[in-house]
Amino acid sequence: MISALLVPAPLCLGLGLGTASAEAPSTSEEAPLPPAPTRTRPEPATQPEDPPRFGADFSVGLGGRALLGPWPEPGVHGFVQGRYDAFIVPAEAGGPRLGLGIWAAGTAWPLQQADEDGLIQDIRYVNYGVMTVLRHDPAAPAGALVGLGFSRLDLDAYWGGPLALPLLDMEVGVRQRLRPGAFLDWTARAHWGTARSGVVESLWEEWWMVGLSVSPGVHLR
Repeated sequence: MISALLVPAPLCLGLGLGTASAEAPSTSEEAPLPPAPTRTRPEPATQPEDPPRFGADFSVGLGGRALLGPWPEPGVHGFVQGRYDAFIVPAEAGGPRLGLGIWAAGTAWPLQQADEDGLIQDIRYVNYGVMTVLRHDPAAPAGALVGLGFSRLDLDAYWGGPLALPLLDMEVGVRQRLRPGAFLDWTARAHWGTARSGVVESLWEEWWMVGLSVSPGVHLR
């Protein structure tokens, strides 16, 4: 009798455990956990680029020239000149520096003369133009300067009337550094052009102008 009562107990315990295990949810069927958030490394802050820096020179000079052609008398006349040169880099950047120059010049005492049918008269003109310039290192005690460009010469009286003469301009010289920000240019320049004769319209006349100048100046920026 006792053995009959003890036999079903393990069976009942096994059935109970099996039922409990069947009712328990399977771990393989659980909902997936959300993915862990990924950490991104912050990008370094970008520094703003420096704006482009340009340079400029300004100078005023005095000099002497000779106007050569069929009309002027041999001699030399004085002139005054101002110029502004703009460069793609400032003077602090060193050199050589490439730029574009705008300049203008006019006659000054002494004046050269011309003979027009026995009438001697003073020659007066205004000369202005543009020029591509190349300058040596501004920090050097002395350096070369070179320029090439075009200009226009306006004579106020040529055979009784004005004359506009287009010219090809060439210059070479030496730039002397005076102190930081200041310089002195010693320049030789030649100009060449052609124009119709004031006497015989079918003829073309060749004109030359050569001169020397000295120009103190400053670096603006």
